Amino acid sequence: MKKNLEKAGYIVLGSLLTLFGYFFGTLRSENVEAQSDIIDTVRCRQLEVVNAIGQTIIVLSVDEGVGYIGVADKSGEPRVILAATIDGGLITTFGNNGKVSASLTADSNEGIVAVHKNGKVAASLAIDRDGGIVRVNNENGDAGATLDNDSYGGRVIVREKNGKSSAALDIDRDGGRVVVRDEDGEPGAALAIANRGGTIMVTGKDGKSGAILGIGRDGGALLVKDEDGEARAALGIDRDGGYVITIDKYGDLKRR
Repeated sequence: MKKNLEKAGYIVLGSLLTLFGYFFGTLRSENVEAQSDIIDTVRCRQLEVVNAIGQTIIVLSVDEGVGYIGVADKSGEPRVILAATIDGGLITTFGNNGKVSASLTADSNEGIVAVHKNGKVAASLAIDRDGGIVRVNNENGDAGATLDNDSYGGRVIVREKNGKSSAALDIDRDGGRVVVRDEDGEPGAALAIANRGGTIMVTGKDGKSGAILGIGRDGGALLVKDEDGEARAALGIDRDGGYVITIDKYGDLKRR
């Protein structure tokens, strides 16, 4: 009887070894059909997915409160990166040259969307609690146009490639201003409007000669300057009438 039990035990043990051998063998076989078993949960700090030649194309990782997902193409070059933290996150995409093509960042204070070209920021949009700003850059990475808005007002600035000549529009609660600058960065013309009046200024290329027109609730005045920046003539209008003032090169003033 004892020998028969030993034989039965050896038979069972042999059957189990055969079963385990077949099971683990199918795990390594590429031609065996997928098993019907479903894994409910996989716990790990980093998970990598590889392609047919063993290159990593997807990475999922978590480390000290930072989550990371990276996706690469078949050659292993990064295409998309997503990182998340307690305060916000980052999404970055890459072009064929491996350089950043677009990015999105956000945290508890602000969010930024940027479009890149040749490794430089071509356009960006930033938004925070007080307002936002839109910026378009030229091929040198310098700001070509900006639109800024906050709780006090807004501003639009357009610049030439030289970075100096420009036009700016500024608007706030009390009024607004328009300033046009020449190639040297000097103001050539300006228009300012407030709740009590307005001013128009035109300046010659020398930066000194020009004319200023000011208008208020009680009237207005026109002032003309020479190439030395000295006032030479003025025309004023108020409630009592109008007047003309001329000043010669010696500083003598005449009023009519």
